[in-house]
Amino acid sequence: MKKIVDYLNENRIGQFGTIKDGQVNMRPFHFLFEKEGKFIFATANNKEVYKELQENPTASFAVLGQDGKWVRLRGKVTFSDSMELRNEIFEMEPLVEKVYKSPDNPIFEVFCIHDGIASLHGGTGQVIEEVTF
Repeated sequence: MKKIVDYLNENRIGQFGTIKDGQVNMRPFHFLFEKEGKFIFATANNKEVYKELQENPTASFAVLGQDGKWVRLRGKVTFSDSMELRNEIFEMEPLVEKVYKSPDNPIFEVFCIHDGIASLHGGTGQVIEEVTF
């Protein structure tokens, strides 16, 4: 999993997919970090992505690096109200602090993708590493 996490840490902006009305719905999204085998993200509870994940807690995330390699995550989503995790995000991500101002902001939501498959692919699509997490 180290190669996948390292690649995500270097290429953090990707496309996040949810299900809306039985169809895949994609949008640009920012990967935060991996912790204990879970991939951490954040959003606001007034956004469409939050509502979609409440209705169907299945998601995917993919990034494409400038070197032509790419990572894909897919799995289940769980939201967390852990103040420790919220504080960790604020310490690591100045952009999150700029947007939400405080870890206890009532619209700030933290979630992770877990119980899924993560894969790193080479420029021609060959699997470099694939793990169940």
